[in-house]
Amino acid sequence: MTKIAKTLSFFPLLHLFFVLVSLYNFFAVSFIFGFILSFFSIYFLPILCFRFHNRFYPYREGRFFLDRKEYVPWWGVHQFQLLFIALPALESILRLYPGFYSFWLRLWGSKIGKNVYWTPLVEILDRSNLEIGSNVIIGHKVCLLAHVINSQKSGLILYVKNIKIGSNSLIGAGSRFGPGAVVEDGSTVPVLTDLKINETFQE
Repeated sequence: MTKIAKTLSFFPLLHLFFVLVSLYNFFAVSFIFGFILSFFSIYFLPILCFRFHNRFYPYREGRFFLDRKEYVPWWGVHQFQLLFIALPALESILRLYPGFYSFWLRLWGSKIGKNVYWTPLVEILDRSNLEIGSNVIIGHKVCLLAHVINSQKSGLILYVKNIKIGSNSLIGAGSRFGPGAVVEDGSTVPVLTDLKINETFQE
């Protein structure tokens, strides 16, 4: 692991620290100031870090070796998102207001169309790797995972590829999509469907 990767491994802890400090201000100092600081610390701090990081280490799809001397940008981006993966309720709140969660994902670099409905317990591990059309319903406990790590003789290999869901589609509850999964326009994906790496679903 490179020095940059080791340093960024501490970001989730730092992120949590800022959140706790802002919550203290919320309850003990000033309601308004504490609320603004809390909202900024939870949601906009990681976004700003992601965009700053992206200027120097552009995030991209592909195959990468995690155990070599070259820094892999996915690692840093993953650390910026780790608090939301560990505490999914932080994002579930965003899904209560129509359209806000799609806006949130666009800030991470995903391409999201209009009128996308996200159920509160959707699980997304790679917020920068989604391409979703318009008029799409993402069902209960759907899991979208745009990366996979395999151990081979040559080392630890990371594979990252965007998940693509076409317009006018319905993704059934409990479905799980791997990196490179594609759902064609107008498809209805049955409940508990698994789309493996680079697999395409067309109804």
